[in-house]
Amino acid sequence: MLYYWLKFMMRMALSIYYRKRIFTGFDNVPATGPAIFACNHPNSFLDAMIIGAYIKRETHFLARSDVFNSPLKLWILSQFKLIPIYRLQEGAENLNKNKETFERCHAIFRKGGTVLMFSEGLCIQEMRLRPLKKGTARIALEYAKDGAALTIIPTGLNYMKPTIFRQDILISMDTPFNAADYAAEFNENSSKGIASLNKRLETGLQNSVIDINDKQKEKEIVQLIEVEYNNGADLTKLVHTVKQVNELQKADANVYNDLISLLGSYKAELDRNKVDDETVVGRPPSMLWLVPALLIFSIAIWLYVVPLGPAVRLVSKKVRLAEFKDSVLIGASVIFVFFFWLIAFIVVSTTVNVVAGVQVILIFLLVGSLTGPCYDVMLLVRTRKTFESLPDRSKIEELRKRVSASILNLVKTHQAHHPVG
Repeated sequence: MLYYWLKFMMRMALSIYYRKRIFTGFDNVPATGPAIFACNHPNSFLDAMIIGAYIKRETHFLARSDVFNSPLKLWILSQFKLIPIYRLQEGAENLNKNKETFERCHAIFRKGGTVLMFSEGLCIQEMRLRPLKKGTARIALEYAKDGAALTIIPTGLNYMKPTIFRQDILISMDTPFNAADYAAEFNENSSKGIASLNKRLETGLQNSVIDINDKQKEKEIVQLIEVEYNNGADLTKLVHTVKQVNELQKADANVYNDLISLLGSYKAELDRNKVDDETVVGRPPSMLWLVPALLIFSIAIWLYVVPLGPAVRLVSKKVRLAEFKDSVLIGASVIFVFFFWLIAFIVVSTTVNVVAGVQVILIFLLVGSLTGPCYDVMLLVRTRKTFESLPDRSKIEELRKRVSASILNLVKTHQAHHPVG
């Protein structure tokens, strides 16, 4: 029961914090049978929150063992289906405990359950697919070595602007495959079997994760991604466009450097004028929406200042790594809001009646669900008004046209050299 209540609360929190949660390939998830969601890992335990909140099937999660550092935490996290995985960083003497973790996963599979695993191992906030560790493949093949079916679903998480309120997440699930297909090779040579399964998994993740090769020019390529996304590109197109940029870097350094230079100039102009690409192409909503948006947002601030204030202070004082800021903020907010609602319900129910207590919770829900869209209206009106008053507005718009044309030319050139069929 606690698991499903958390799932509901997390969906609400994510709908407020993120503007869009765009899913592709969710029809690839089998309705029954054992399965592993093999995912990249850009944003700490928030990644598990997102997948767990939106997958219909009940899912277990592998989490680093150092978060289970007290009996209370162990009990709470167990209620939310988390299972500890032991890494070398937590001490070599603890690695043998992974045998128990593997067996717990296998027991879940035998019952037809699912487990979410982060196949890169480490969490780093970047638009890049990192080399896959052996853990996912080993757990899968140890279970499937006798031919038992186990579906592996390559799962990609892409945050358009992590740590920024009201941005978008693109989540994709590529074509599943059966771990048992690699069982014979694993039984003959375990290292080769693991390598083959990881190669297949990597191919699926490469179709689902935006993967920038050039770390030195990552900011410029992220700017290209923003332009393409605001031009209406879906995740598949973004993935393929970045692949083309990666190929261009190897094939023609001069053209690649010209593209990077143009992107750098456009980004510099945006930064200098304190606007972003979405503002340049955005169209403000009718001013008639501004007054009710301000009113609802103001009410939301007063309603939620008590539970959200401690969560914000916790992040500002305790969290230093960017990968953990969103996770701690959303996780703490859900916990504080839950208890705030519970206390409000008890107080109103005992002083008035239960119906009034339910009505109070419904008001919290309604106002909370409207908070994000109201913020979007206010932000777009303000930023667009600022942009339209800029003296360099025409220069920025011209640079953006050149960037869009360069991206289009890149795509056409790639298609000419790699014709379909």
